[in-house]
Amino acid sequence: MMSNSTFKEQLRQSNPTSPMRPSNANRIHGAWLFAITIFVVGPCDLFVSADDEPDLKSLRLFLENHCMECHSGTNPSGAFSVESLMPSSQSIAEPLFESRDYERILRKMRAGQMPPPDSERPKEADHKIAVRTLENFLDSVSERHPFAGRTETLRRLNRTEYQNSVRDLLAVDIDTGVLLPKDE
Repeated sequence: MMSNSTFKEQLRQSNPTSPMRPSNANRIHGAWLFAITIFVVGPCDLFVSADDEPDLKSLRLFLENHCMECHSGTNPSGAFSVESLMPSSQSIAEPLFESRDYERILRKMRAGQMPPPDSERPKEADHKIAVRTLENFLDSVSERHPFAGRTETLRRLNRTEYQNSVRDLLAVDIDTGVLLPKDE
């Protein structure tokens, strides 16, 4: 077995200018390996632009074919109607877009609960495409209209609240009338 110092010394002798750098042949080999991997595996989602619009027509068609039968009309199943939720490029542009119902649909689809097992189910590939499209749709909306939720304003404790907090947390009785300014 070769010791670590012997190995480093051999590297220095073989390439004195940069002992730990890979040779050009190794770089070319790595580039070819990467190119072949991409060619064999195929293009992946990492190379898809985030600006790509989701295919809303196919999503609407999926919802019409697999959801509208039960979730529309005057008495929709589960008291959940899909009629008013048909996604469009207009709905992405709305600043007050409400995504809660779309997220509910997405959760049910991911879990395999919708369409229900006893109804006509789409092909697995179509189901995956619909889930991915719905995810992209929701991502597009959240990128255009980020909403952090309601932020509560911080407020200052008055003297009595401060005194009670110190007493409860530290078991120390203090006179806030002497220590703190008057409440306004």
